[in-house]
Amino acid sequence: MAFDDEGQVYVTEYGNDRVQVFTDEGVFVRTWGSEGAGEGQFDNPSGIAVHGDQVFVADVRNERIHRFDREGAFQLAWGGEGPKAGMVNDLHQLAFDRGGTLFGAEQFNHRIQSWTRDGESVAVFGSRGPGDGQLTEPFGVTVADDGTVYVADTVNGRVSVWVPASP
Repeated sequence: MAFDDEGQVYVTEYGNDRVQVFTDEGVFVRTWGSEGAGEGQFDNPSGIAVHGDQVFVADVRNERIHRFDREGAFQLAWGGEGPKAGMVNDLHQLAFDRGGTLFGAEQFNHRIQSWTRDGESVAVFGSRGPGDGQLTEPFGVTVADDGTVYVADTVNGRVSVWVPASP
């Protein structure tokens, strides 16, 4: 679930392969998306994040991120299944930092990855395991105002914290 600056609520429907938008009072506004692998189509959308006039959706089974305008018009998609930077594997939750960098929790790559709003990979952190700096099937991610990244490290049963380097 995500909110825009007008208070509208954006919800992904994992099993129905669509996005629905509501007012902050729960009144239906619009929906978009359908099942498939084409532009603007989903196979189990999960995470969603809004930044300015753009909406970003994690398309779990198609292994990609979609970018739409707030009306639901498709703009861009990137990703592809794999371990390289820019590729994803079971991407679930999305979150933005204050500067507009998009972060995503990749469950089966056991990492957090970040991108520009145009899909360029910025950074990748984490590796599989229970140690410091490691993750096992992370599912959720959020970014605090100071840039600290909090990760729901599912199998390790903890919240992992990455603090940005000081300038």
